[in-house]
Amino acid sequence: MKLKTIIFLQESAMSMGYGSLSSLDSGLYPLPGSIDDVQSWDGIIESSDGKWFLYKESNDWHKKQAGASVTITEGKPHRFNIKIKTKWLKKPKDTNASLSERIREYTDKVSKKWVSSAKRIRNNPDLNEIGNPVEKSWQQCFREALNDPKVKPFIEEVHENDICVDPVNFTPRV
Repeated sequence: MKLKTIIFLQESAMSMGYGSLSSLDSGLYPLPGSIDDVQSWDGIIESSDGKWFLYKESNDWHKKQAGASVTITEGKPHRFNIKIKTKWLKKPKDTNASLSERIREYTDKVSKKWVSSAKRIRNNPDLNEIGNPVEKSWQQCFREALNDPKVKPFIEEVHENDICVDPVNFTPRV
């Protein structure tokens, strides 16, 4: 089951609103008037096989950085956090709203390049000495995609770590 569906089913079970568990509807719909009603799901990209998801973080005004994180659920859960350079995006006549929108679009662009590079690496496997394809894990693909020339110049720093997830409520353990 996809992350968005799990979160929605958990929220809708409490509210018993549109798309609740009683209707057996597994589609993802924001609750009308909720904070998730408009743009909250735009920052999450999930894989079609459900083995990873990307979260595009908002801008940190003090450090002039935006970020993105990929959580890989294939095998042992693993997370990559990247900080995206945004210092040079401000223009002289920018308002806070226009700068925020430009940074959001830039973060979307860089994170989508990272995902597409990882998908390209995954879909074009190397061949072993016999000629059979060697499949790489998503963790290896995202790590290699960080060195892609279309992605590397835009990344300021990378953190990666294993995470331990509680199997009951899918929250990270500390």
